[in-house]
Amino acid sequence: MVVLFAQQKRLAEHADEEPLSCVLLPCGRASLEYWSKLINIATWSGERLLVAHKKVIPASPVTKDAQSRALGSIEGIAVQFYFVSALSRALQFLLGAYPEYRSHFSEDVVWLFFSSTFALPSPREVFQMLFVRFGVKVSHHNSIERAYECMLQWTIELFLFWVGDVGIGVGTNSKRKSQKLASLPSKLFDSLCGIMQNAKVSQQTRANVCGLVSAIIIRTGSGDAASTTGSSSACASLAILRETLYKTLDAFSAKLFSASINLGTSSCVSGMQCRLVSLFAGANERARQCGWFEERLAELNKRMRELKEKHGVLSAHELDSLLVLFSSVFSVIAYPKCPALSQKLQQQLCLSLHGAVGYGTTRRAAFQTALALTRSEEGRRFLLQEVTACGDPLVRTCFGRLLMVTLDLADDIEPSYRRKHYGSKNKAQNATIIEREANRTLVKTLGFEVCATACAEGCEAFTNGVLKSKGVERVEGLFLKCEQERIEVPLSVHRLIAAISFHADAQLAIMRRKELMTLLVEWAGELSVAGTLALLTLRNLCFNPSLKAQLCQNDRILQLFKQFVCMPVASQPLQALQPDNNSSEFDAHHTDIASRSQQNSGTGGTRLERHKKGGTVSTTTATASCQADNLSILRCKELAVTGYWALMYDNQRGKSHVRNVLSQAPAVKINSVVAALDQLCVEPSECACVEHIMEAVGNMKALGRSV
Repeated sequence: MVVLFAQQKRLAEHADEEPLSCVLLPCGRASLEYWSKLINIATWSGERLLVAHKKVIPASPVTKDAQSRALGSIEGIAVQFYFVSALSRALQFLLGAYPEYRSHFSEDVVWLFFSSTFALPSPREVFQMLFVRFGVKVSHHNSIERAYECMLQWTIELFLFWVGDVGIGVGTNSKRKSQKLASLPSKLFDSLCGIMQNAKVSQQTRANVCGLVSAIIIRTGSGDAASTTGSSSACASLAILRETLYKTLDAFSAKLFSASINLGTSSCVSGMQCRLVSLFAGANERARQCGWFEERLAELNKRMRELKEKHGVLSAHELDSLLVLFSSVFSVIAYPKCPALSQKLQQQLCLSLHGAVGYGTTRRAAFQTALALTRSEEGRRFLLQEVTACGDPLVRTCFGRLLMVTLDLADDIEPSYRRKHYGSKNKAQNATIIEREANRTLVKTLGFEVCATACAEGCEAFTNGVLKSKGVERVEGLFLKCEQERIEVPLSVHRLIAAISFHADAQLAIMRRKELMTLLVEWAGELSVAGTLALLTLRNLCFNPSLKAQLCQNDRILQLFKQFVCMPVASQPLQALQPDNNSSEFDAHHTDIASRSQQNSGTGGTRLERHKKGGTVSTTTATASCQADNLSILRCKELAVTGYWALMYDNQRGKSHVRNVLSQAPAVKINSVVAALDQLCVEPSECACVEHIMEAVGNMKALGRSV
């Protein structure tokens, strides 16, 4: 197969000189049927071998030529292993060269092939089977052992290629076949556990199996794997398979984790272990019960002492080991339902993370760790625990020190392409400076992301920490600096302002910053993620009773709300963005708005460009954007309507201001907005927004009869 693929590449190089014949598909598209038959043959022969292995047939004392028959069986099984190996490699070549033919291979056939291949008996099990059958004891045979290793390696490569290409899906769109697939995960994971526990298999192959499990976890839990187009039955079949895989992973998580304990600390093994203990209860409990967590924590404390003694300077190998330990230990706490740890363990962990924030070599890993901790209750409590009893009260905690580092970096970090001294003649020095600046920029972005997630998910203590450290003032300065130098503002900074705007004290602090308010109004007029977050911030200010009078006198904010209230929505949306499934402590119907920013890279643009547009979106621009993203428009419309309702609630002057703005030309009638929404054919993901808009409009009509 490899030779054929090489020949195909040589033919492609001379395609302009002579007609190209496809070696992998000699009969054209009809050849795909033969490829499917080869997959079925490999699956069928593997199942036969598995049945023969499980069926106990005692050896007969009069068996003739037992030795030769046993060796013949070994060679025959080795040939079968090599056949599966060659088929896996050839399929990877075929699908890599012709990705459009992937849909021809039904998902159930391919998954059956994977399941039967990984379930094949290992050479040691084959030797045991032959001893029972023929009474011949074989302890070692190079041919079958090499064939088995080769088969596992190339099948793993094909599996990663198949799953990593477009994700886990059901190509046949058949309910019957999806139900057949539902029984495969248990068999698959049981076989993978057996391979990881087989000491005769090479360490590298077993580590690759861990990488395979990680790929399944990632693709099962990611939303992009569900982006396949097709009928509703296809989506239902896809959901069934993904749900079954996830449930089976949950059931096998402890067994998979136990099988990987003795496989070392390579990236594949550690990656699988971290994902298992941070997502599944069984693996998390097993890690704490078997001593794995305490052992890793003791090793981490030792490495942190070495880091302190060397003043933060470590070799590449030492740094890699330290980062792996960081991920392994803190993944246990990142599990959303992780039970409370003892005071002693908490103190050790806090000291490790607190110290890692202080060194440039480990700061990035510490910030990534803190971001994972913000998503669990135990992790958030851990970030607020005091490490020392002296010094600034805010810096005593891990979150406080991280926050201070983030805000201090905010003023002196610039993109690497804006540094003038990069033109130095010393290229090695330039590369070091560029790498350091890129790392600092990433750390800054991670820091704001940690603060935003902590304030959104956690208690008011995180928001109070931001306010005490003058976070609003520092963010305003960063916004102004980016506007002056035309640098894109990291989206995590927008998320931080939106997250703290749910708290009354932060609302007052935001309102006091005039430049910040001006920027928020300008950004809120844009149909982007940054604009939606700015609009969310302005809407939240409307709920503060002490700010309603000032907001009602700000005609730009009232006109901005009006613009989105009357913005048209396409009757047949082309494609709607899927809301994020991660919940937060935000108000239920605003969670999606804040969480969407984690999945998008849009920014607010520059102030000069927005000023040329009048700081708002024109009707033509709004109509064009309406065709592209109905969900964004509906979310902005929801925020605008709820903003009006908040200003009218318990505020007689607010009712008057809202009525005056809506009556100005072009006048907007709330009843017409309701009628337009009633006639709208919305996607399922948009129904919640429409319901919330209807509810807010009803409240407005109840508060102001003439609206």
